[in-house]
Amino acid sequence: MEMKEIRNDFLESRKVFRDLLNFFEKEGGNSKEIHYINFRLRR
Repeated sequence: MEMKEIRNDFLESRKVFRDLLNFFEKEGGNSKEIHYINFRLRR
């Protein structure tokens, strides 16, 4: 796999986590889920 592809996958997964985070915040998801997603985004 090329480096660029890996980078794209990485950015794509970050975008997915962002969307999840937005969803949970809108839906009033529990703080454990939000905390976990924030933790994943920072790595």
